[in-house]
Amino acid sequence: MAHRLEFDFQHRILLIIHKDTVHGREIEKLGGQLKSQLGIINPSAAVSDFSEATAVDINSHMVR
Repeated sequence: MAHRLEFDFQHRILLIIHKDTVHGREIEKLGGQLKSQLGIINPSAAVSDFSEATAVDINSHMVR
């Protein structure tokens, strides 16, 4: 899974843009990697953008 991260410093919003084929285990891995950084940037919100994904293979429990 390819992804790109953008951060709006003014509004403190983290944007995660997913590309290509997205698998649930890759999202979980990315989440684990981001946890250590979230304390530093302290976002007020995070948005996942799947508009550039060609396929999404995740379990229904991951969608909240």
